Amino acid sequence: MSRTEKPANTRAEHIRQRREHKSSARQKNVRRGGRSKAQSQSKYYEVNVPPVVVRGNVGTPMLQRTVTRKRQRRQVTIPLRGSGAEVVIPGLPVIQLSAKWISGALAILFSFLLLFMISSSTFQVSQPEIQGLHRLTASDIEAVLHLNGESIFTVNPEEIQQHLETSFPELKNIRVEIGLPASVSILAEERQPVIAWRTDDQTYWSDEEGVLFQPKGDEQELLTINIDGEMPFEAIEASLTAEIDELAIQALAARPRKVDAAALSTAQELAKEVEAGTSLAYSQENGLGWVNASGCKVYVGMDTLNMDEKMSVYQAISQELDDRNLTPKVISVANVNAPFYRLEP
Repeated sequence: MSRTEKPANTRAEHIRQRREHKSSARQKNVRRGGRSKAQSQSKYYEVNVPPVVVRGNVGTPMLQRTVTRKRQRRQVTIPLRGSGAEVVIPGLPVIQLSAKWISGALAILFSFLLLFMISSSTFQVSQPEIQGLHRLTASDIEAVLHLNGESIFTVNPEEIQQHLETSFPELKNIRVEIGLPASVSILAEERQPVIAWRTDDQTYWSDEEGVLFQPKGDEQELLTINIDGEMPFEAIEASLTAEIDELAIQALAARPRKVDAAALSTAQELAKEVEAGTSLAYSQENGLGWVNASGCKVYVGMDTLNMDEKMSVYQAISQELDDRNLTPKVISVANVNAPFYRLEP
């Protein structure tokens, strides 16, 4: 009986061992290639997908997930004295700014700073300092410039100089200087009048250069010239071109009006030939001359050449008219070869 049972037990034992071997092999396979349920539910895993090869190109993976790690927050460890324990607290985050952020912040900062400086009363001009004036006053200058309350950062010295040259032709050698916080200094020289040119409705002063400007103050002892007709303005020479240069036009318009150079020199020379205090006369037709004691206008032309001969011809004509008891209104010796007189003006 015992012999019959021993082979049965041996066979049962053999089957049991084979099953255990398969079970252990299966578990090894699971450990090597498979993943547990907890791993399948986790989103932090890596899947290696074989590359998909396209004809003519190198294969590239269509999907590749890599294991991502959570970013660790900065921590600060503070040891406690005596106990050997430590306290761990979260550290402050590190802010990293790019160059664009920095440049943008600087631009905004400078914009606010500039706005503050422009609007601040510290940098506003109150009253410009003006030197070199005699007939003009600081009020005359300020009435044209309007600098009171203007920010020093918007003041342009060149524009102020051009504005003064245009508005006040009696000024020359103008210099404008500005400084912080709100300083504006104007240095200029006033032209000295030498001749007063009188028309029917207006009077001009001119200096020794012939620059015309409006009278300001007393005439003092100026040489006076009475104008019959138009003023002897200096002719502006400009080449005519197909295209007009706007800058050239503006430059000519900004220039002060001047007396014709020939008329100016002739008037100064003629003033030496007549008695002091004698008024001179000007006519566009007859040139320059003077008014004699009887009220007659004597013209000698636009130059003082042959002045001795002209004076001799004038005296001869005047003597002849006195002998005939005639009182002329006009005598012209501008052309010594063809002098004339008129009994009517």
